[in-house]
Formats: sequence, structure tokens, C-alpha cells
Amino acid sequence: MLARQLLFLLALIVTGCGSTASTDNDTGNSSPNAAPPAVGNNTQTVEGSGFSFQAPADWTVLRVSSGVGVSSPLDLKNGVPGVPLGVSIVPTPQASLTPKDAMASLLEIAKATGDVESEAQTTVSGREATKLVTTMTMRRNDTSDDVNVSRAVSVYVPLDAGILLVQVRGPDEQVRALMTQIDAIITSIKLK
Repeated sequence: MLARQLLFLLALIVTGCGSTASTDNDTGNSSPNAAPPAVGNNTQTVEGSGFSFQAPADWTVLRVSSGVGVSSPLDLKNGVPGVPLGVSIVPTPQASLTPKDAMASLLEIAKATGDVESEAQTTVSGREATKLVTTMTMRRNDTSDDVNVSRAVSVYVPLDAGILLVQVRGPDEQVRALMTQIDAIITSIKLK
């Protein structure tokens, strides 16, 4: 039962961070491969419920029911969509489940749904966190040679009453090209 609740919770979060969310501003068509902005000069502060972070100024702010996020710029010239990065605080689904136990369950679910490329301990806003990078290879059908590789970067931070969850998912090449900016966003997260 608990695993089913956590899987449902994870599904809500993942679908909440997609590109169908409404945007607060339109930012144009810069390339997703652009160099990261200089800290402080070309950034915007994004406020969420219980946290804030810095994002490149040309990234679009996304408001979703489960949190807040940003999306890298669209590359209209090459038909490349932006890559969304979502941040939310997920309440622990049961009072008997500690945030660390809930985080461990979410990590196991994430590991079961993709190939783990790396798992590392890090800190976010002075708290211990786990960063997980997974990939998933998909084919259109069993006979297709057309293969799409999706890359996900997830950071889990146990809090007193839940988990701060950061998720990025998109085409492998785009996410790889944005890793410097993604890491800078994660590093800039401040808990309130």
C-alpha cells in the first residue's frame, strides 16, 4: 500500500513538472546550449513555497500545483523545446513514515524506472541530499530503429515534514548540455 502511495505521489510530481504548465513570462528563443550566466548579473530569483532559487534570466518560470519550476529557452530555429526543471516540497504521505524513509522509497522507485548512471551525496541549503542521474532508452515500437534516450536528474532533500524534490527530465543531449546551469540552480536553492 505504501509503495502504491509513493508511486502515485511520484507520478503527480513528474507530471506536474511538464511543459504543459502555465508560464509567468515569455523569454524568446535562445539556444539551450548557451553558456551559463554570470552569477548575479543575468539571473532571476524564483520563489516557491518554503524555498527560493536562482535561475538564468532567460529561463521561463513555470507555476504548477505541486511547486514551481523553470524551463530552459526554446530554440525555435532548430525546433528544440525547453527542458523543464521542477522544485517542490512533497509532504510525507503517512505520519508513521519519516522523510528519510520516504526519500529512500522514492529513490528505489526512480532506480526501478531507469538505468542509474550516478548516485551521489551532496548538500542543498546546508542539508544532506542525494542526487540521482538516470537514463531511459525508448523505441517507438519493437521493430523501430528510432531510439530516444531520456535523461533525468533528481535531487532528494529530507526535511522535517517532507522532502524537497528537484527534478529535470528531457532528451539526453539537451540535459547534458545544460548540466552546468542545472547544477548552479540546485546549488542556489535556499530553504526558508
